[in-house]
Amino acid sequence: MKVFILHIALLIMIMGCMPPALHGPAGPKGDTGKTGPKGDTGKQGKAGKGLSELQLKKINNLLDQNSEYLVGSTSYNFGFAPTITGFAYLTNEGRVYKLQNKNSQTLGKDIELIVRIAARKDFIAITRIAYGEDIKQAFSTATKDGSIYTSTDLKIWTTIQDRIIINKN
Repeated sequence: MKVFILHIALLIMIMGCMPPALHGPAGPKGDTGKTGPKGDTGKQGKAGKGLSELQLKKINNLLDQNSEYLVGSTSYNFGFAPTITGFAYLTNEGRVYKLQNKNSQTLGKDIELIVRIAARKDFIAITRIAYGEDIKQAFSTATKDGSIYTSTDLKIWTTIQDRIIINKN
């Protein structure tokens, strides 16, 4: 009986170590089947109702109220040891959000609102300039009509008195 079990175990072990059988080449691809008959066309639906001017105006106003979107982004860094780095994002309504990195090697995951620069809906850009080997930096935002706001900390923004005059002949 022991010899029989030993032979069976040896046979299972040998079969487990054997490579799988070789497969032959794939056969030729079959022919494409015929297309079935086209179905009957359904009944014509009822004519739709158009929207009145008042309804269209209400819908457009609703869309305009909920039309905040991102217009730009820039990077920032504050301090020396450790340096705080991250990204700032500006919306057309002047809200500045930040995505602060966990450390110099790991990007952040949490986005938070820093400030609303002004109660406007026409912001178009945010930029950063660094000088003194990134020791100092300044941020600038612009609006469609040429108004400029500046900040050194992304929290307190100052309006530049002169604005860019656009389309002046």
